[in-house]
Amino acid sequence: MRNEASVLEFAMAMEKEGKEFFSSAAKRVKKPETREILLELAEWEERHYQYLRSEKDAVEATGTWLPTEPEAGVMGPKNKADTVFGKRGEGKGPEPSLPISELTSDMAILRMAIFIERDLLEFYVKTAATIGDGRGRQRFIALAQWEGEHAAALDAQYQILQRNLWADAEFAPF
Repeated sequence: MRNEASVLEFAMAMEKEGKEFFSSAAKRVKKPETREILLELAEWEERHYQYLRSEKDAVEATGTWLPTEPEAGVMGPKNKADTVFGKRGEGKGPEPSLPISELTSDMAILRMAIFIERDLLEFYVKTAATIGDGRGRQRFIALAQWEGEHAAALDAQYQILQRNLWADAEFAPF
């Protein structure tokens, strides 16, 4: 189980870095909806970190994974309609247009955030394939699923900003 504890420790570090990036990036973006997404992701990454810590503690103390599945809300919200991702477009009018330089800055931050989530997804998928314990494997598969959903939500916001940029610049190849 030493190898699994090391993998969990590495995963914890990745989640912590993700949280710190999302929290910091939320302070720099100009679009309110982008800020909400980043702040929500920072909260989820913190939950992932805490969950991974409890798994690591269990593996180190007992040599086994926790006997139960993660509690609702650890991997992500049970009801996505209650999140900023689920509320997208519900009765909202268009966000105010931003200068192109501010829009491209938000887009750059979103690209970095997408990379972080995809990197975590890839790590969790590869880790799941190497974990011999069924419970441990399922934990990493679940983490991979949620990171994939995070990346997809970030990508959707990126696509919205890109279309807005193209429209504002009167360049619309779509």
